[in-house]
Amino acid sequence: MKTVCIDVTPALARRWLKHNQGNRRVRASWVQTLKAAFERGEYVMSHQGVAFSDTGELLDGQHRLMAIAAQPDERAFPMLVTRGLSRDTVFQVMDSGQRRTLSDLTGHGHQEIEIARLIARQFSSAPVTPTLLIPLCERLAPWLERLLDGSHALVRTWSSAPMRAGAVLTMMMGHDVS
Repeated sequence: MKTVCIDVTPALARRWLKHNQGNRRVRASWVQTLKAAFERGEYVMSHQGVAFSDTGELLDGQHRLMAIAAQPDERAFPMLVTRGLSRDTVFQVMDSGQRRTLSDLTGHGHQEIEIARLIARQFSSAPVTPTLLIPLCERLAPWLERLLDGSHALVRTWSSAPMRAGAVLTMMMGHDVS
């Protein structure tokens, strides 16, 4: 097994995708989310890159590569590329861990994330990513705190994300929601 850092261009991504034979089903919505993140400059190189078997088959990274393949040709993304993995042993454990929630990824609570995600979807058609949610959660925090601190008697009224989002937006516009 050997891992190197390579600048992955859209042309290279398209070439590597030709070696995508036995991977999991493509989730178009995830490709669109990654594509939007790449377009907004949210990509950060990490240990997760692209992996190929010892026979050249693409084992990991198909969604990332599809998102890169849809970028303008002059773009390039530094990525770790591992080659020489045994499909029979590695494929069984790849991506089998517990998926991180948006709360895990952003450090914000579930209620904050629910509201920020709902508001982001109302005001933008772009797929919602953790990087997009973090500043929105921080912007909403004072109003959400005020709403939740003052609504102990109204817990049932403010229990759904749409109600809380509406209340937070109303408060941001200077109106009282009590």
